[in-house]
This record gives sequence, structure tokens and C-alpha cells, in this order.
Amino acid sequence: MKNSDKRKNNLQLKIISLIMAIFMWSFVTHNENPIIERKHKNVAVEMENLDILNDNGNYVITKPVSPKVNVDLRGGIKDVNQVNEENIKARMDLGSYSEGKFRVKVDVSLTKNAGLVDIMNVEPLYMDVVIEKVVDKALELQVETTDSIPEGYVLGAPELMNKTVNITGPRSKVEAASKAVIRVNVDNIKESEVISNNEILILDKDNNPVSDLELSIATVDVQIAILKTKTVPIELVFTGSLLENQNIENESIEPNMVTIKGTEELIESITKIKTRPIDYERLIGTENYETRLDLPEGVSLFNPDLKFVLSYNIVNNISKTFSIDASKLEIRNSNEHFNYEINREFDIIEIQLSGDQDKLEDLDIESIGIYIDVDELGEGDYEVGLKLTNVADFKVKKIEPNNINISIKEK
Repeated sequence: MKNSDKRKNNLQLKIISLIMAIFMWSFVTHNENPIIERKHKNVAVEMENLDILNDNGNYVITKPVSPKVNVDLRGGIKDVNQVNEENIKARMDLGSYSEGKFRVKVDVSLTKNAGLVDIMNVEPLYMDVVIEKVVDKALELQVETTDSIPEGYVLGAPELMNKTVNITGPRSKVEAASKAVIRVNVDNIKESEVISNNEILILDKDNNPVSDLELSIATVDVQIAILKTKTVPIELVFTGSLLENQNIENESIEPNMVTIKGTEELIESITKIKTRPIDYERLIGTENYETRLDLPEGVSLFNPDLKFVLSYNIVNNISKTFSIDASKLEIRNSNEHFNYEINREFDIIEIQLSGDQDKLEDLDIESIGIYIDVDELGEGDYEVGLKLTNVADFKVKKIEPNNINISIKEK
């Protein structure tokens, strides 16, 4: 017999054997129904009696979110084959629980072939269940801006159409919520603009988003203003009066410059900021006085917490009279083309000064200068007032004579 005929006969025998094996297997399984085991994975677990749970309060299951179990079945092959996942019921009864963390058993049953197929194993048989009460609280809305603001400008206080948002959800989520934030893009904003439908973000203390919360409002409109800033000097304004024999010295305010903000048109027109009127009587007996600024409408401080403190000295004044030899009288700013003749009908010039007692008693009469100023006076007869030097710390109460006669003639 040729080799090709042998190979052909062997192939035919193999095919016949396979057909016979399939026939015998079908016969056995149909008539004998041998025992097998089968695993069904990820069978959904139903949480029952939630209505009973919520009769005692408003609760929510936060763990597990979508519970599933694996179920092992054992039975005759024909019976096991007739069972699918729809016939496997996995349940957890939560009707008797309240808020807290519990270990709950998963009950599994079959709706088909229950008496013919055995449930051999459920994995996991117990599940950790977390039940939380649904609570709420209000959060104040905060505005955060994105993008930079040009130098010399600042963001004004945002005006929100809603000041707060109410959040509702599981206790742990609500307690974790630390702030409600609206992030606003301020790029290309000109002075003042309303930005609509800004999403509200609920964040924890580490600025991570908090999910699974219901918000009373999802978006909010915000009015944003971009304000011009400027640093200007402070001008002291006083009112009232001290006692007749008192004087204020070395008054200054700290800081003496202040940065203000407002609309560009308004800020550009301001060159200084005045204090509110400071009553002299309030200064008596103190060395420092906290005052406030008189800000124009629409203008505010860049730093609203800044304090303005007035420093000063109040001194008790006395009056003292000095007699100065008339020969000390000088003519200042004279012209070399003129002759100047003073009427010297007096030998003594008396002056009365008022000021701090210690300074006045230490004043050397020889340091006091007395003169007349003839600048821009041409030829003629004039009555010219007397002037003093080195008396800046004092008030000149009297000069006698106060004026003198001078005759100016061309040389």
C-alpha cells in the first residue's frame, strides 16, 4: 500500500473518532447531567430597605458606591447552564442601620434552579458600609482672579450678586468643604465690568475640590473693577486754637505719604490728601495723636489697615522785650547808583518776641539782625517796614518803631 493511501485512511479514522467522541459526550451530558462548578464575577449587590433607613432621617450610603460580589455555583451541568447573572440576587438589608460604619453581610439567592444549584461561595461575604446623614451649611463666596493686573493698578472689591451659597451632601463632604471660590479672568477688563455665569468651586482646606455636593446656586455674576493707584503726600489740617501762651512745634505725621486707589480719571486729579480737621484742644497733654484722612468720594486706601499718627510738641510760651541799638539797622539789596538816607530820630529799636520759655531765655540779643529791604525801590521817599533775622523759632509780637522813613537819591 502506498504511503499516500495510509495517510488518507488515518485521517478518516481520526475524523470518525472525533465524531464518536462528540456524540458520546452529548449523550452523557443529556442523560447523566454530571456535576460542575462555575464562578459568576461582578454580580451587582442591591441595597434594600433604604426607605426604612430614611424614615429615621435623611441618610446616604457613601461606601460602597457600586458594590459587586463574585458567586461560585455548583450543580448539574444542565442546571448550572440555565443560571445567568439575572437569576443571581445579591442583597444587603440596611433598614435597621443608622449613621455610622458597619460590616454588613451579603445575602445571595437564586431565582432559577434554586433547589438544583448550590451557592458554594460569595466573595466578599461581608462589606464595610458607611452611612452618613445628609446635612447642609452656608459658605461665603470668595473671588479669586486669574491673569495679572497692569502695574499701577489694583483689583477693586468684587461685588457679588449672591454673597453665599448653601451646600448639601454627606456629613463628611460638607464638613470637608472649607470655602466656595469663584475664579474670574480679569484679562482685558476696563475699569468696571460685570462677568456673568461664573462657576462656583467648593474646595477643602488644601484647595482640593470637594465632590458629591448639591449647591443652591451653580453660578454667580460678579462685578469687577480695575482701579488706578497713586502715592500722594498728606497735608495736616487743624481746627480750634491752643491757649494764648501755648504753641505747637515739630508737627509731623507718619506715614507722610499714602497710596490711594480709585477710577483713573478721579485719581489723576488728586495731588494730596488732607487729614480730617484736628482739634488743637485734643492735642493738649499728649505727644501722639491718631488721626484719619479726609478721602474724597470714590477714593479709598490701598492699605485700609494703615494707621496715621501725628507727632508734635506743645510748648508754653512767654513774651520778652529786647532793645536793639539802632546803629545795627542794615540796608539790604541796595543799588550802587543810589544814595540812601535813613531818618534816625531814634536810637533804640524795641522788639517783643513770644515763644518757648527755655529758647527765649537762651536767645542772645547779639544774634538778632534787623534790616530794611530796598530791593526794586527807585529814587524817592519811602516808609519801609523793619524786618528781623534769626527769630524763626519765635512769634514777633511788636517792633517799635515798625516802619522808618528813607530817602533815595541818584548819585
